[in-house]
Amino acid sequence: MDLKIDMEKTKKSCVLIRRAEVLDFEQKRSGVLIGRNNGDTLHVHWKGPAEIILAMCSSYYDASGVVKDLNDGERAKFEQIIQGMAASNLSCIAFAHKQVQEKEYDDLKEKKQVDGKSLTLLGVVGIKDPCKPGVKKQWKIANIFGSKHQNDH
Repeated sequence: MDLKIDMEKTKKSCVLIRRAEVLDFEQKRSGVLIGRNNGDTLHVHWKGPAEIILAMCSSYYDASGVVKDLNDGERAKFEQIIQGMAASNLSCIAFAHKQVQEKEYDDLKEKKQVDGKSLTLLGVVGIKDPCKPGVKKQWKIANIFGSKHQNDH
């Protein structure tokens, strides 16, 4: 698919301020702090398990691209979507973003800190993970012996 984006030009126009490695083995989330070479604005991007990223968000983009507050009702709708994907054996990953205000810019840049609060949810993706070779056979054997297992392949 051709998105008609010059990725090399885009990469050269930005500078990576801070890359947050996996912060917690259990949470499996990561974030980056990116700034434009010619600007004072920083952008924070996070990705990770949908439930964890959703909990970091206070707003979301609706289908028209308008930012809306993430109230309890909307949060519940997203949680239902995530649960539906998980019930269909999909791995759910969410993406979120925050534009850092100029007053926070120097502090974050100096600390090289990636802010993970009050993010805007960009989207949730469900990915079908095919079973690794031999996993189905191992599950059948485990079921014969009454073993309980997670749906983690």
